[in-house]
Amino acid sequence: NEKGMKELPVPPSGSATAVSPQPLVESGRLVGLVWLEGSDPSALGVRAAAWNGGGFTAAEWVSPALDGSQLALSGAVLADGSWLLVWSAFDGGDDEILWSRRDGTSWTAPARLHPDNQVPDITPVVAPTARGAVAAWSRYDGGAYRGRLMRFEADAGWRDEERLGGAGSVFPFFAVDDTKSGPLLVFREGVEGRWDLIELGGRGEVRSRTRWTGDPGRRPVVQVGAGGAARLEWVARGSAERSSTP
Repeated sequence: NEKGMKELPVPPSGSATAVSPQPLVESGRLVGLVWLEGSDPSALGVRAAAWNGGGFTAAEWVSPALDGSQLALSGAVLADGSWLLVWSAFDGGDDEILWSRRDGTSWTAPARLHPDNQVPDITPVVAPTARGAVAAWSRYDGGAYRGRLMRFEADAGWRDEERLGGAGSVFPFFAVDDTKSGPLLVFREGVEGRWDLIELGGRGEVRSRTRWTGDPGRRPVVQVGAGGAARLEWVARGSAERSSTP
């Protein structure tokens, strides 16, 4: 089309309803696609298909539809070529974060990212690091949602869970820049009406944090300058002007 984009073929699948498709990219190349699929929004499963350069292979189930919702799917291709997915799933009492990894041609059985608890864990996102991956999400503590972070290494699994944000820290997302040793994590601090920009290192460790004021109702854009400094920007409504304030 006029923006240089082209439509991809639909992966072979047996269901008519597919939502939240997400491409998996390795070194700038499309290698696969993951999505949620099912006949009802409250009974979605996780599916995946590999890209062979000319089309998608047959879709496979990573996690078939459960009795509760499966939502907020996020995926990444790690440095070793494996695929890692995280998503939220209702376990009958609350939402938990599940994960699965594809190394070669098979997926591991979906498992909890963190120990079972009795509070909702929602909106996970995942990004690759030099040593593995890092995941972020929000957990309800009885009074507010607060940001969480956890690191993954192939030989050690998930470890080092920590709290990152204050009350109302929600809507996390990652930005990956080749000039950085690790990904950039952004989430909204709802109570304070700010956004946090966190630079992570090669193991997913926190290296720096900057808080930015901006429209709390709109997701910002991450910009990395020529000197490597990262900043958050918001496109002003009704114009092309951008604004940001640390």
